[in-house]
Amino acid sequence: MTALVRWGWPASLMIGLAGYMGPWIGHRAAALVICGLDLAEYVKFLAEVRAGTLPVWREWFLLPAATLSLSLTLIAVNRRLAWRGVLIGILLVASLLAALSMLPPAWTPSLLVTSEFRLQALLMAGCVVAIPLSPLLRRMSLTAVAGLVGVMQLVSLVGAVRQFLMIKPAIDRVYGRPPHFGWGRYAYLAGSLLAIGLAAAFLVHQGRCRRKESLFHRESGAFPTEGESMGS
Repeated sequence: MTALVRWGWPASLMIGLAGYMGPWIGHRAAALVICGLDLAEYVKFLAEVRAGTLPVWREWFLLPAATLSLSLTLIAVNRRLAWRGVLIGILLVASLLAALSMLPPAWTPSLLVTSEFRLQALLMAGCVVAIPLSPLLRRMSLTAVAGLVGVMQLVSLVGAVRQFLMIKPAIDRVYGRPPHFGWGRYAYLAGSLLAIGLAAAFLVHQGRCRRKESLFHRESGAFPTEGESMGS
């Protein structure tokens, strides 16, 4: 199971990141393609949102970038996953790219401290700061990492997809007919669901291992040696 999550988590999160940055609304005209990372800005210009008849929380479209960034940082440095050298660098660069994707277009430092972008800037800053501080997290147990990755991906997935479905009718009206979904939406769904599934499977497996260790201890009076627990 450790080998499965060791390779499965990076693969699933990278797929999810590619999907988030890829097209969620496809169109033959490149100018009419909407990528996942653009949705937080795009929704502001929908007529229903501007009129206040369609309430949205635009940060739902930023949470996937934040949770993907933090998840990549956590798995890159974890000592139990034992990544080395170039691979750690690749994962941390991907984490940084995910964090920087939250920057608004044509941003300035003064823009980031305005009320509209303050939360967005804090999310981005937290993800960026987590990268140089990541060595402090390397001893976190795989159980804790699995729990954090699973919860973060689940919350951001549900929030972003639910809000996307809410604004889809308004987007259809802008285009004059329902545009087709882009590959990015499917890739993001697949990557996030895979990461959540791996986290859940690991936690279930870990629980079973602990129950077996507890049963062995009660029957034989022996204690498990250091490192036998996969979550240690």
